[in-house]
Amino acid sequence: MPKCKLIVCNRNGSLTGIVAERTGKSGQCLISIPDGGTERSNGFSVVVAVAAFSNYACFELILPQTGYSELTNLLKFELPRRVPYPAAEMTVFCRKFSAAGGKQRVRVFAVKTSEWNGVLETLQGVKLDAIVHPFMALPADLDSPVYLPEFEPDYLWCKDSDLWEMRLKDDDEVEPAGNRPASIAEYALSAEFQRDKKYLSALPPGLQIQRYRCWKIAAAILAVFAVLSAVVLGYLHIIDRRNVAMAVQREVDEAGYRLEYLTQALEQSRAVSETAAKILDGLNDVDPLPVMAQLTRSLPDTAWITSFRTGNGDLAVTLSVSGNTEPVNTALNQLPGFAMDSLRQQTNPDGSATLYVTLKQAGGVQ
Repeated sequence: MPKCKLIVCNRNGSLTGIVAERTGKSGQCLISIPDGGTERSNGFSVVVAVAAFSNYACFELILPQTGYSELTNLLKFELPRRVPYPAAEMTVFCRKFSAAGGKQRVRVFAVKTSEWNGVLETLQGVKLDAIVHPFMALPADLDSPVYLPEFEPDYLWCKDSDLWEMRLKDDDEVEPAGNRPASIAEYALSAEFQRDKKYLSALPPGLQIQRYRCWKIAAAILAVFAVLSAVVLGYLHIIDRRNVAMAVQREVDEAGYRLEYLTQALEQSRAVSETAAKILDGLNDVDPLPVMAQLTRSLPDTAWITSFRTGNGDLAVTLSVSGNTEPVNTALNQLPGFAMDSLRQQTNPDGSATLYVTLKQAGGVQ
């Protein structure tokens, strides 16, 4: 069963320990015999200190729904109307409850900072979940007055317009009944306390209880190992990716070198091919001197050559002829080593004729 340890910090500075244990499903707590308040806190679900103060204020407010950070700023404006001390000298804690109309009911406990620090000094060496003033542990649905003589013998906590406030206790007023340690322990073992505890008190690291420390250390070591493993794996992945990229780059570079080599070889081959073609063309060309001599011997005196061109084994000749062109045609058809390819004749205004003749090389020149 969940167990709660209450450590009561008395006005004379002494500590008293009370153990409360939840029983069954009724939600109640049984109070065992007191034990030492400074004994070790292991084995308890919750360890709570309950302290008595002299210079403090307890009250409730209805405020708009806000987070705890905004709520702290709102309380700075409300404190001067509720507390006879400068707000800068007060340490303030709160607990939130839901209210109708989108509002929230806020229970506030404000104490002088010097007195709060004195309680922290008294509790040195004790490991706690929180320091809770009894007013902060009152149930939200409680309507009857509450009298806590151990903490405030002259005052009662009463509801006024559904909000708790402090008022002086009359001498003849009957003390309200109730099991106060059980009420505080019941709240400490509730889910509401787990939600509220970081706002109920601000504990220095030396007072904070460390549960499951070995498990937390093991979890931290595992987390560090996981992070280091992730870093190593990430580094290896980066190295692998870089090696792959470098290998691909080498292949690309080699392909570029091969392409450049083939391009240069192709250019050189093209140049050699053009030179060879020119050489072959030159081998097939007609030697103009023997052909010119042969034409001079074969043509009649009425014809003379005005243009002479050879290439690719062909012979292109332009002749100017005076008189009859038939002897010229006969001499061209009988030219050794050539065959008539084309003949075009043009008659000039002066009666002469111009012959445009193309001859194909048929064999060696005689």
